[in-house]
Amino acid sequence: MSIETSQSPGASAQISNFGDKLTVSVDLTSATWNTVATHEVFTVTGLVACRLFVLCTETVADAGAASSFAVTTEKGAGAGKPDITSFFKGDAIQATTMLLDWGITAMDETQRVCHEFVVNGSDIGYQIAGEAVTDGTLDFILYWTPISDGATVVAGTGGSLT
Repeated sequence: MSIETSQSPGASAQISNFGDKLTVSVDLTSATWNTVATHEVFTVTGLVACRLFVLCTETVADAGAASSFAVTTEKGAGAGKPDITSFFKGDAIQATTMLLDWGITAMDETQRVCHEFVVNGSDIGYQIAGEAVTDGTLDFILYWTPISDGATVVAGTGGSLT
């Protein structure tokens, strides 16, 4: 599969032509996904190009307003520093917003709303710190294209990234 670009010089790849789409809906009422830990959303084998969107479809809640949430790769989690987004206050993530590398935005705003990166066998997920979250749903929408032969991405099961 190839990445097709528009005719404009220097234009980036078009999302509709960016490869396979995989969506994982994370139910934060489940202990599989809501504990203070790292959680694997996508398992990556080989070298892949990625475009990731994280959409909140049900407002995130926690028991004492002390949780924080960041999107990261396995390597970022292992180093103790999220490498896709900064930490967000957990209960500030509202329905119909998207998580960006620099903040949270409403779906009706026009902004750069995806994370573009290349990973080589480093799984993708998130980290919850402070305290567990108790409610909410996040859809992780990943468009990915293999770069190395045999590269794959499959849905993770919420286990630890590290």
